Amino acid sequence: MTLHAGTDAGSVVIFDTASLPDDYDSVGKDDPISVIEYLHKEGKLFWVDAHADGSYRLGVFEGADLPDKLTSFVTSNEEITKFHALSGTLYFTGIEYVFRHDSSQLLKYPHMGESIHIRPGVHAATFYSLDYPDGFEDTLIAQHLSPEQLAARKWITTVMPAGCIAVIALILAFFLLPLATWGQYILPVCVAAISFAFWVLRPQRVKLADLAAKKITDDYPDYALVIHSMPSPASPL
Repeated sequence: MTLHAGTDAGSVVIFDTASLPDDYDSVGKDDPISVIEYLHKEGKLFWVDAHADGSYRLGVFEGADLPDKLTSFVTSNEEITKFHALSGTLYFTGIEYVFRHDSSQLLKYPHMGESIHIRPGVHAATFYSLDYPDGFEDTLIAQHLSPEQLAARKWITTVMPAGCIAVIALILAFFLLPLATWGQYILPVCVAAISFAFWVLRPQRVKLADLAAKKITDDYPDYALVIHSMPSPASPL
């Protein structure tokens, strides 16, 4: 299973809300880094310094080894003796979206984190960082998408700008040219360009192509968490 997270603070976090202190939502706002560092050392969450803002993927492998196809891309790994997942709901979010009870920020920006269910308890695990050669993802997509899907993804970067330019030209020409000229020449041309752009970029067609690409790239995450052992009984905080 692959989880997606986004951050504007250069860090992502793996956690179970039930493993965090009950007052995390308040104390975490006062000095979040100190709190995060302490909880990381205690195994109550796992903090990843991504060194940059952006979107990240986490592969979660429960009761299984890291897939062979990923081993050559591992750049570092860290053994986790005890990782607390007391409720079994594992979140992967940007550091600014970690929460105990108040999930309002994550609900407002749902693309900044996801969760899955694992066996609740205290686990032994290994965390891996992975890195891929330049152009790896583009090559992967080109090898696995159909010609029609590749065309849909390509058109969105070429035709859509043309449609936007047509809209801008239509507005500018309305104010700069005589109304008769605008209506007779500019309007038909711009409407045709805009219509063509939206016909080529039929939303469903592009959406299906993006979903297919996402399914392919999800097999090659930025990070991986391998959960080795059966969990020990969860103890209260």
